[in-house]
Amino acid sequence: MTRTRPLLTLVLAGCSWAHLSLAQSGGAAAGGASGTAAPSGASKAAASDDAADADGIKPTDGTKPADGTTPTKPATGAGAAGATGTPPKGTGSSDAPNTNPFGFGEGTDGTGGLPVQNSLLKPGNNGATTTFGLGQQKTGTTSIVPVKQEGAGGTGETVTKPVDNPTTFSAPGFFGAGQQQFTAGQGRFTRPRYRYTVSASMGFDDNALQTPDGGGAVPDRTVRVVTALAVPEISHIATIRVSDGVGFFNQFNQKFHNEQRRVIDRPAMPEQTVLVTIPGIPGQPRSASVVTGLNGSWDVQWVKARSALTFDLNAGVEYYWNRPGTAADYTGGLSFAYVRRVNSRMQFSANTSLGYQSQPDYSRVNLQQQGRVSGQASGQGSGAYLSVNTKYDLTYRWGHRFHTDTSFSLDAVLYADSQRKSSNFWQAVLGNEFQYLYSSRVSLIGELRYGVTRYLDAGVGTGSRDSNTVYLLVGSDYQFSRRTSLTFRLGESARSYTQSTAGNSLTPYGEGSLRYQYNARSTFGLSGRYGFEEAANPGDQNTVARVGISATRAFTPRLSSSLGINLIQNNEQSAAAHTTTARKVTDINLSLAYRFDRHFTMSTRLNYTLNSTSLGTNDYDHTRFFVTGQYEF
Repeated sequence: MTRTRPLLTLVLAGCSWAHLSLAQSGGAAAGGASGTAAPSGASKAAASDDAADADGIKPTDGTKPADGTTPTKPATGAGAAGATGTPPKGTGSSDAPNTNPFGFGEGTDGTGGLPVQNSLLKPGNNGATTTFGLGQQKTGTTSIVPVKQEGAGGTGETVTKPVDNPTTFSAPGFFGAGQQQFTAGQGRFTRPRYRYTVSASMGFDDNALQTPDGGGAVPDRTVRVVTALAVPEISHIATIRVSDGVGFFNQFNQKFHNEQRRVIDRPAMPEQTVLVTIPGIPGQPRSASVVTGLNGSWDVQWVKARSALTFDLNAGVEYYWNRPGTAADYTGGLSFAYVRRVNSRMQFSANTSLGYQSQPDYSRVNLQQQGRVSGQASGQGSGAYLSVNTKYDLTYRWGHRFHTDTSFSLDAVLYADSQRKSSNFWQAVLGNEFQYLYSSRVSLIGELRYGVTRYLDAGVGTGSRDSNTVYLLVGSDYQFSRRTSLTFRLGESARSYTQSTAGNSLTPYGEGSLRYQYNARSTFGLSGRYGFEEAANPGDQNTVARVGISATRAFTPRLSSSLGINLIQNNEQSAAAHTTTARKVTDINLSLAYRFDRHFTMSTRLNYTLNSTSLGTNDYDHTRFFVTGQYEF
């Protein structure tokens, strides 16, 4: 036995040395410092990550993979590509210039040919991020992705799962509306890809015809009517020879001289007038009615590595139980938003909004005279209208700091009432925006737009309403933080009319928006606009200042609310009467919704509108209240 102890000691030492060498080799492979294969547990974790990347969703670092293997702690050294730790230079909240404002890179990540210079695109992070005009986003952001699981009660409710660095796109919206955000697992992207809903509502309308105060009554008036115009005097100047008489010494020597005198050919006649009493118009009683509504909708939403889409389609009917004239109002709408990253430098986006309704929508430009507000209070005829808004943007990055956005928008308003066809028009605007990335937070903007407005009816006076408008604007996009952004444009707009008799106009123009998300469940938005809008009468000029406020708040996962306010100030100048008519509109929308389960939601909605004019002939208030039950398939 004494001879075998040294040999046994050597064998044990050799085994310990071999075990230590294998441990060091495995650690180097896991850290990316050697070319040896990783242990089987690491291979399984990597396979799980690759499978998650295929859906654009990756588990948070430190979570346990599905196969039960222990996750590898992320490295923080230079050899850990895409691992959490110190963010690369130029990301986050640093004020250093962002050399990659689009979120695009120059290489590929080896998983589909996506560029990877940005740290958000490297292996170990999720998906891709485009941040047109908003600068680069911080790494390590968290998104909430819905996962359907059966709860204790078997309700099949959706629970959420946090995911780091979700796929995010930013794209231009409508003029004055600021940037759009598309983030996987946030907002409406927590819904299923396809959703069908049916809703029924019961409500009350206290002024179904938007009747002016006092019923729009006009009292009797006594006016002076001219029956015969005044006739001016007609006269002329004539030379008359006048005798001076006979001399004293010579009675036959008579003298004369010439004089200029006015000779009246026709005497003047005064104006002939009589007093006439014009009977007034009796007031229309204010009509209140119970309203029953039925609506169906379908929406689609998805975010992929290179594109994102939202689509909403709805149609419905509202039946008024006690309203003079037409009892049913048909409604419908379509909204569409799409963004596509063509390559590392180019992005395309499209926005479309169509609405068919009879109630005024004061959030839309050029629609102050819609519905039954102007001339439809009697209930005769339909106040229904179709509004169309669509805009296309092509954004191209020319360098690290400079890019352009070429846009085209087409808007139209078409009224169903034949008496209002003279107000049907379309408007096309072509714009080009030049953006310089001053820092990671600030972009400087210069923009030129050219718009054409044409009225469709060929009646008398229509040509005087056709116009061309040029906009010259400067502004900025400012990213205060990941939750707050501001955009504004200021400048001048010059409008010329196709008929020279209508003249030309020049007015300041401005638009802007503020977006603020003060916590994970609450958002706040503010937008404003000042400039030309379409007038109600031919030859008139209408300048409008409008402010829109929106806020949403989720008190619990089931209870949520929203608030919308529109403030409008119209100043319409009459070319014929040389007068200005002012109009103010305050429109408030408040809603509260409670979600019982994944399928059924109950909500209440209150709408209040106050309209006042400087003449006082069309002042009214209007309140609508609804209780709605919605079922989601």
